[in-house]
Amino acid sequence: MDADKAFEMGKARGEAAASWFFDGNTTDETYRRVLQGIEDGDPEVVDALPQFSFGEWAGESCREVFPDWNTMDLGEQDTATESFIEGFAQGCDDTIERTAREAVGEESVS
Repeated sequence: MDADKAFEMGKARGEAAASWFFDGNTTDETYRRVLQGIEDGDPEVVDALPQFSFGEWAGESCREVFPDWNTMDLGEQDTATESFIEGFAQGCDDTIERTAREAVGEESVS
């Protein structure tokens, strides 16, 4: 599996995870706090964002995420997992930021 495909797979999972971060009761104050925390790199906010960990949930072991896992060499496995995690973080973080900006009527900075 190439790095780009693994990245896109991770990004899709990150976007899905982000959809659960806010709910219908989220206040504008909370949206603004998250946006400011992301902008400032505030660990209290950044560390609260969803993180992906292989094997944390059912269906998320490396072998389940990457159907060709057993045919990859160690370098390919490392590249796939690193790319997947980077994609997850980007998809999740971008979606959370976009959702918060839309909720409070701010333009996206990206």
